[in-house]
Amino acid sequence: MDAQAAIDWNVAALKRIVVSLVAMAAGNGALPRHLHRAVLRLLRPAESATRRRA
Repeated sequence: MDAQAAIDWNVAALKRIVVSLVAMAAGNGALPRHLHRAVLRLLRPAESATRRRA
């Protein structure tokens, strides 16, 4: 597997994770603090990895 294919596969997986988190968060008008922190704890590494790709 070449590097670009692996990167593309991982970016697609990260996008699916982000979509899932947004869908979970959209159910409520405001998230409780513990859920907000949990979402950010998952999104920050994903954002960082995606930015490194660009």
